[in-house]
Amino acid sequence: MKDNHFISASAGTGKTYALTTRIIRLLLLGIDPASVAALTFTRAAAGEIFNKLAGRLAAGAADNGNAAEKLSREIFTSLPKWQDDIIRKNHGAPLAPAVFAETLRKLVATQHQSFIGTLDSFMWRMVRIFPLELGFTAAELRLMDAHESEQAGAAAVAQILNATPRDADEFFEDFRAATQGDGGKTFFGELAEFVKRWHRHRLDFPNEPSWGDACAIWGAAGMPFAKNADAIAAFETAVANAPEFADRRESFLSVCKFAREFNGTFDAPTPLKNMLENWTPAGAIGEFNCDRKKTNFSSKQQAAGHALLSHLLATALEIRLKHTAGLFRLMTRYEAAYAGTARDHGRLVFDDIPRKLATLGDTERDLLAFRLDSQIRHWLLDEFQDTSRAQWNEKVNRPLVREALQENEDNDKNWRSVFVVGDAKQSIYGWRGGDVAIFNEEKERPEYTRGSLTESYRFGETIVETVNTVFTPTAIQAYLAGGDAAAGAAERWGKIWEEHSAAPKKDGTPGDSGQVVLTTFQKDAASERDEIDVCADNIIAELDRTKPWDKNLEDGTAILVRTNDEGKKLAEKLSARGIRVAWEGESAIGDCPVVAALLNLVRLSAHPSDKFAKRHLAATPLVKAEAGAAAIAEEFSLNNARLGLAGALRKIIEENSGSFVAMAGAADKFTRARLDALLLAAAQFEAGAGADTHPDDFAAFVEASRRRDFADPTVVKILTVHRSKGLGFDYVIVPFFEDEGIDSVSNPKSPIIADDWILENPGKNVTGADSVLGSADDNMRRGKILENLCLYYVAMTRAKKYLSIHAKNAMNKDGKVSGTKYFSTHLINRLGGIASAELTVFTGTGKTETPANEKNAGDAEKIELPAVPKRKTPSATAKFFTREIFFDGTEKKNAGAAENVSAETGAERGDRLHKELQKIEWFTTTGIMGATGTGPSSTSAAGLGACAFSEEILKLFAKETEFSRAFEKPDDAAGEVVLWREKSFEVFIPVDENAGEKKSAGEWLSGRFDRVVFTGSYSARRAVIFDFKTNAKLEGEGDAAFAKRMVEHYAPQMALYRKAVQALCGLGADAVSSVLLLTETAAVVPVPAA
Repeated sequence: MKDNHFISASAGTGKTYALTTRIIRLLLLGIDPASVAALTFTRAAAGEIFNKLAGRLAAGAADNGNAAEKLSREIFTSLPKWQDDIIRKNHGAPLAPAVFAETLRKLVATQHQSFIGTLDSFMWRMVRIFPLELGFTAAELRLMDAHESEQAGAAAVAQILNATPRDADEFFEDFRAATQGDGGKTFFGELAEFVKRWHRHRLDFPNEPSWGDACAIWGAAGMPFAKNADAIAAFETAVANAPEFADRRESFLSVCKFAREFNGTFDAPTPLKNMLENWTPAGAIGEFNCDRKKTNFSSKQQAAGHALLSHLLATALEIRLKHTAGLFRLMTRYEAAYAGTARDHGRLVFDDIPRKLATLGDTERDLLAFRLDSQIRHWLLDEFQDTSRAQWNEKVNRPLVREALQENEDNDKNWRSVFVVGDAKQSIYGWRGGDVAIFNEEKERPEYTRGSLTESYRFGETIVETVNTVFTPTAIQAYLAGGDAAAGAAERWGKIWEEHSAAPKKDGTPGDSGQVVLTTFQKDAASERDEIDVCADNIIAELDRTKPWDKNLEDGTAILVRTNDEGKKLAEKLSARGIRVAWEGESAIGDCPVVAALLNLVRLSAHPSDKFAKRHLAATPLVKAEAGAAAIAEEFSLNNARLGLAGALRKIIEENSGSFVAMAGAADKFTRARLDALLLAAAQFEAGAGADTHPDDFAAFVEASRRRDFADPTVVKILTVHRSKGLGFDYVIVPFFEDEGIDSVSNPKSPIIADDWILENPGKNVTGADSVLGSADDNMRRGKILENLCLYYVAMTRAKKYLSIHAKNAMNKDGKVSGTKYFSTHLINRLGGIASAELTVFTGTGKTETPANEKNAGDAEKIELPAVPKRKTPSATAKFFTREIFFDGTEKKNAGAAENVSAETGAERGDRLHKELQKIEWFTTTGIMGATGTGPSSTSAAGLGACAFSEEILKLFAKETEFSRAFEKPDDAAGEVVLWREKSFEVFIPVDENAGEKKSAGEWLSGRFDRVVFTGSYSARRAVIFDFKTNAKLEGEGDAAFAKRMVEHYAPQMALYRKAVQALCGLGADAVSSVLLLTETAAVVPVPAA
């Protein structure tokens, strides 16, 4: 009576449908819902399973549109005879709506006992069953959130640093070994980076011999290379001083110098790299280039070269082995401290759970297995390709499933089963521990009846054909040709690939074929714009043309990106162009000026002397001056004590809604959503607060908190490919932003990892010279390449009707395609060739068809693409001076060029003076304020030198002049004075057609203000833009002529600055003025509006 199934389900083929059908069949067979465990990878997937299950039963119970008959037919299709007989006997056939209603009632009634959820939550239940056996009390067990976990890590670090002097000395020695003795960053920065990178590895490899032990890596023989102190001198004699290499002597001497100073990193001279590439561990050095000359060594010279290379490799490996051992000791100290402050007290994260369960003794494990085994009779495992080794461990989950797999009783109600479904082509969570090898290993077990789902119900023939064309094994093999790792990844892909097909309609006719569009983009090497900027223009033009928000698309439009940074930046670009988008990835609550101000209010209430928080609040509409900031902080502190943190925040939000509107620019949904998220975070913070919790901790809690914004179908969603997994959208846009090829996945900071050892990465020069390290590195690279292929597959299988691909054009300036293995190049080669900004549409027959908007004018209405704004930087509008050159070739010298700076270029001098002037907040009678950010920097002009000001700047402020008065703080009793220093800006100014402006794309302004001073309030608000100019006068040029020339030269730049301030602050043209501060003549020169 075995009924175990292992299903490989390609994208869109009905995996959830198969799972829910299986559960309904079990319930109809009389199985108790509480004895069915349906486990998946994410909470979203678990929710989808339960919702789809309840939804199908509810539809069958309601019998709308013959739903009961349809569901009955689905239940009986391909059902084993013995199960068919039982269901027919108990419920009749076809199944009536009343049967589904009763089944739904049973499901809902036992929902509190349900095992439909994530594998992590299931294991958490196990921990709660046996807390005492795991060393906990039930009362202290709880899961930590990201903020609390970070705090626990910080407490562990603090415990290490507060160790006894002896322990501290040992710790510092281990840390120096781990960081190679290089404290390039701050100590705490280095420590935090290493803890984050290495602690998980310490948990995966808990035994010291796995870390930096040569015998564990290479066996009893140890390291394959030998150090030789005489190798460098021997090489210098045999090669560098050889007469036949006299013309290359300096290059070979540089090799010797590098070898003597070698620190374990192969940042080597080119001849040494070429020698290494043509060297075999057996000792031979083939022909290589040195100084662009073919070079061949004699047998004696090869022996000398072999000894030198062996010495360098042995030195590099010795250093890495020592560092790796030091890392183990360092992480062991951290692990002991972390366990003592968090884990041993029942404060866990999900990663701790499987490891804790694995520590159960045999007796406890048997009791746990008996308890679960007697309750759970049927296992359904979803998204099995993402299961990790820790979750599929030999002491907990795996034995339970294997026992159910092998035990099947003849009794109808006691039979057991396992149903596994997944897709190796969608294994994209390797970075979280997911191991697709588990999927492949389990699939081969003989107890399963294996099956596959390849018929897509999500997308039609055109998308199916596109997916098959791009991902067929022969195409992937050609794309990844060259290199063992890439070839190995292609081979693995071939083993998991299955051709896709499109499911027909219910009446047997073909479904909608869909549409696929390929557009290319290319970054101009001379432009400051990056790939996202360039591609965003194409996406904007496409969305303006297609207008999906007007098409009533039930499942909406989505743009899929690889990283959070890509998604947030793209969302900003599209929003600035007026397109309604929602970033559905994780974003920080604090990415809003209103929330930032409230967090500083919390800080100031806890620390009244916090000047930064006080000045920030004083610059907001909440208060009018620093004194007001202190008062509002004191009031907030009292409300916090009386109402709690969430109550105090809610009170100030409700009382100051008008001020928040002024800060946000409008009562926008974004700000409202962030304020709601802040209040929720405050409630969560208070709920988890301990005796030692301080208000300061709330800011860190908010910074660690993340939220996701969700959109209705009329809004364009932007989300990561990982987030899109399991979802489908009517219209999907996939931009491929690629800095490197798919095979360039080896992170030099990632260690080399094998089954039973780990080693700090010594670099490709070392791994390439040793078969053991090379094999381990290639295996890791194969896995990463395969994961990238899976990620691209997931991205291209989310669309139901329309798939738009934006691929990077990798053609260089010579018209040749880059040899880098960009996936974009593969897409272009397979789907239509390089055609910048052209659309290629694939029909169901696979033929290329010209889009309607590119046909003859008589065939279709011409579609006019929207104008794309050009990015303007005010500094680029300044006119260029033509240098005056005498006929003898010497350059005419500026009259004001001081002799003591003659060695400094004009650009260097200008940059230096700008940086010094940017330090100045205000100039007072007692000196310059704000040079160090802490108040008056001196009490006299002579004392300014202590703040590292140059003599040129000191002269400008030695006495009260028009120039120094420009830096005085205005006495503005009518409003608040706000100062911007070195403030970057990015603003889009749309066309004002009501003002009679010519129709265009508007203006996109980007730049940086040197200094802007705001005075007044409300309608009397004014802004003065001060721009520093360090130009020198020409020979014989008077002060007045110089000032006039500067105004003419910089008038366009200042006009754009004024326009930017008007747009950013909502000020009228007459409320913004601009001034040039000329360091050459200490003059203040107004620049009138045109």
